Amino acid sequence: MHVRTLVSLAVLLALGSPVATAAPVPRETPALTVTDVMGQEQDLSQFKGDVMVIEFMLIRCSGCLQMAQTINRLHAEMGSRGFQSIAVAFDNSVNAQVVRELAQLLKLDYPVGYTTPEEVDRYLLRAPTVRFQLPQIVVIDRAGAIRAQSRPSGEMDLMNENHLRNLVRELLEEVPPLGNSDKSAVAPAPLN
Repeated sequence: MHVRTLVSLAVLLALGSPVATAAPVPRETPALTVTDVMGQEQDLSQFKGDVMVIEFMLIRCSGCLQMAQTINRLHAEMGSRGFQSIAVAFDNSVNAQVVRELAQLLKLDYPVGYTTPEEVDRYLLRAPTVRFQLPQIVVIDRAGAIRAQSRPSGEMDLMNENHLRNLVRELLEEVPPLGNSDKSAVAPAPLN
């Protein structure tokens, strides 16, 4: 019986069972285009050279709204030092007007946009069979590498304001990679 159990487990692992596994970090940041509050598509690679925190959220998720407020405080503290916050809603019925009203209601001082659930799954390396807790947080360094990402089951550390603040500060203090130490003379278009 013990051998049968081991064989069954090996088969499940080989077939890729829907166990909630974390995406590998660090890893290269995949491309992501979001639609901003004016209905224009924006490529998030325009922020390469900044330390970024992206919150993937649903607009009716109370935890997501609380996290947006936390990120707003961090953005106010460190935005002038090369820190860029971005909120990306991915509700099925979301549109530019809805995210614009959300940003205004929460008084968010950083870009807010939206995309499809499929794009979020691709970006987070999430299998369609894996459910995840919200919000999902991604932290990207100046070189464009994902340095931290919420686990599918949730990531209390990334939801903790002090932990996230300290992580962002550490990344801001890292020496920028060659070629990225001086931001482009042309400022990126704001998402909101």
